[in-house]
Amino acid sequence: MPEESSTDKKKLRQTLIAARARLTTAEKTEGSEAICRHLREWMSTRRIQKVALYKSFRDEPSLAPLEAQCPAHQLFYPRIDAARKSMRFRQALEFEVNSFGIEEPTEEGPLLYPDTQTLMLVPGLAFDRMGHRLGYGAGFYDRFLSGFPGITIGVCFEAFHLPALPRDDHDIPVKYIVSEAGLWTVQTDMRSAPLAEATQKR
Repeated sequence: MPEESSTDKKKLRQTLIAARARLTTAEKTEGSEAICRHLREWMSTRRIQKVALYKSFRDEPSLAPLEAQCPAHQLFYPRIDAARKSMRFRQALEFEVNSFGIEEPTEEGPLLYPDTQTLMLVPGLAFDRMGHRLGYGAGFYDRFLSGFPGITIGVCFEAFHLPALPRDDHDIPVKYIVSEAGLWTVQTDMRSAPLAEATQKR
């Protein structure tokens, strides 16, 4: 990673973590409910059999309203292997808290074997209009997404859906972005027309 890009990401990461922490409980709750509503509407028009999602951490949008309406056998959560700097997704027979303070499934849960109809809901501090993500810097999602064959939707609050982010060649963009304002297909070229119309814009 170029030093300049690394520095830019670190500064922006600190700024966005602080900004998201300032959101009120009501803003986070209402935003999360709207995000899950947009996701349910989008999923209702597609044959999604498996969903890779996450447990909310550090003021991320909560997907609990969506979890409550999906069959448990469809849902898979990331389990981190810090020593190998990797993660795999498993069904959650039970949850435990890892060394990062994140809830993750225990090792007994069945593994996810993704295909082209597997949906992954990707958390991030921010996403830009081309689908690039700013995470916490560990690289777990970039490494996993490099071989992921399915559909990816970046999840963030609208205040963190930005025009552009610093990025590197190895960064993997998502295909869609959802916030409380709606769900969009990402732009593939910054010179293209404005974002595709949301499933529902509020």
